[in-house]
Amino acid sequence: MKTTINKKLQEYCVSERKKRKTLHYNYGTVCVGVTAGRYQVCSHSFKNDSSYIYLPNLCDKLNKIGKIGHCCNGNCVLGYCAEPHAANILLSRLNTNHHKRNIIQDTSKFIFTQALRIRTGQQVKYCSFCKQTFPQL
Repeated sequence: MKTTINKKLQEYCVSERKKRKTLHYNYGTVCVGVTAGRYQVCSHSFKNDSSYIYLPNLCDKLNKIGKIGHCCNGNCVLGYCAEPHAANILLSRLNTNHHKRNIIQDTSKFIFTQALRIRTGQQVKYCSFCKQTFPQL
């Protein structure tokens, strides 16, 4: 039986909470799931990870908004949200599975779950950067 992306996201939140307690690691506070066809990915937001590299199309979309890793709107840091991170991982998987013949760059068909706060499981609204990067949100 296939698990849905929402169930996978709930399980991901639980595993992230356990990692925080046992390993005392401190990543971002929000997680999200994204799907394209049969591929599904769950990921979390960042906390000050300036070494992360986005694929070219996604990087271009983010750079049109501002500079990745810089505070552009209140306390929101461009590129540190869970949505672009999850989309980047999904793009990487899609490109790997298509053997780089057709490098998939189209994120417009990605379907995102509601973003969840890892600690409490509460739904979180998408930020304006994510809405600009992914109009389908």
